[in-house]
Amino acid sequence: QLFNLPAFPIMNFSDVVTHIRAGYCLNDASAINQVKKSTTPILYIHGDKDDFVPYYMMDELYNATNSEKEKLTIEGGEHANSDLVNSKLYWSTVNSFLEKYMEN
Repeated sequence: QLFNLPAFPIMNFSDVVTHIRAGYCLNDASAINQVKKSTTPILYIHGDKDDFVPYYMMDELYNATNSEKEKLTIEGGEHANSDLVNSKLYWSTVNSFLEKYMEN
């Protein structure tokens, strides 16, 4: 559960809307296939205590990425709260990544 909302009917509704608007079902989407094609630098940040998106998925995506990539593990970070758990490390990593890859 995310934000204490039940998966049903939220995910079912999201799947229908995605199918109508984008022409595919959520189960058809593959982040792995997309990062393999990416030419954009990607920064992966994941909390090691995330129980919504399993931690191992970050490594799967990272290993499949063919573009420039970096990853950061936030110890004790849960889903979508890594910046709150270790704000200094989170933002210094984000800023460093952006400075490296963004044009002035």
